[in-house]
Amino acid sequence: MTVAEYVTTFANRQVKDFDPQTGISNPAATAYALRVDYDEEENITHKLNRLLQDTQVAEIEALVFGMWNSNVATDGDSRILVNALVEAKEQLSSLKALFIGDIVYEESEISWIEQSNISPVLEAYPQLEVLQVRGGSGLQFTPVRHYQLKKLIIQTGGLSSKTISQIWALHLPALEHLELWLGSDNYGGDSGVYTLRPLLDIQLFC
Repeated sequence: MTVAEYVTTFANRQVKDFDPQTGISNPAATAYALRVDYDEEENITHKLNRLLQDTQVAEIEALVFGMWNSNVATDGDSRILVNALVEAKEQLSSLKALFIGDIVYEESEISWIEQSNISPVLEAYPQLEVLQVRGGSGLQFTPVRHYQLKKLIIQTGGLSSKTISQIWALHLPALEHLELWLGSDNYGGDSGVYTLRPLLDIQLFC
C-alpha cells in the first residue's frame, strides 16, 4: 500500500513538527514530529537531543518519527532510533503514544523501510498506550510483558509469518485494537490461515 502523506493527527492529537526555535507548547494536545530529510547530514539522534533539551520535554505525551537517517533503505535500520528512545526514557516520562516510521512513498517505499527489534521501546516505556510502526523489513519483537498498551498498529508492504508469531508471543493484556497490514508475498508477506489462527484464541496476549 502506498502512503502519500504524513499523518496530521496521531493518538487524538494534532501533529506538529518540532522547531527548536519555538520549543514545546501545549504538549498534552500535540504529537511532536521529528524527521530527517533526504540527503540531510544529521540523523535522528541530533534532532531528538534538541527536543530533550526543552524544559517541557517531560510533559510530551505523543511523538511521531519519520526517517531516522537520510535514506532508510540503505543507511541503517531503526536501531539508531530505538536505542536513542531507550536512552531518553527518563526525560520522556509522560510518553503515551509513539509512531516509528511516518515515512511517505516519496521518501521510501514501505517495503524498503528497514526496521529492527521494537521490544526495547516497550520495555523502556511501560506507560505507553499506543504504538504504531511502519515498515516490515527486519521488524522483530522479542517477548515482553507490557500492561498498558491499548493499540498496536503495524503497517507493512509484507509482514512475515515469523514476525507475526513474535507479535502473538507478546504479553499485552490491555490491548484493545490490533491492526496488521499483511501485505504481499512479493515483499515478504508469507502469512496464511494457519499463521493467523491464534487470533481466534481468547487468551491471546493475556
